[in-house]
Amino acid sequence: MVWVKNREELLDNATSPLTRKAREAAINAVEAAINAVDPRRAVKSKVSLSGGTLRIGGLSFNLSSFKRIIV
Repeated sequence: MVWVKNREELLDNATSPLTRKAREAAINAVEAAINAVDPRRAVKSKVSLSGGTLRIGGLSFNLSSFKRIIV
């Protein structure tokens, strides 16, 4: 996901190729850090529903065994 909305503007107004490269590395690092702590992505990677089975991390739950589920 793109978090730095003015990425091209920041890169285009660099005063030298070295500054541009440094800015690009910094922007990439910031976006990687934000993606690493994105709760939506973390939950999506650990929770899945297949048929009547809910998987959370290494645990599996047969949903037909429950009358109701409160989240």
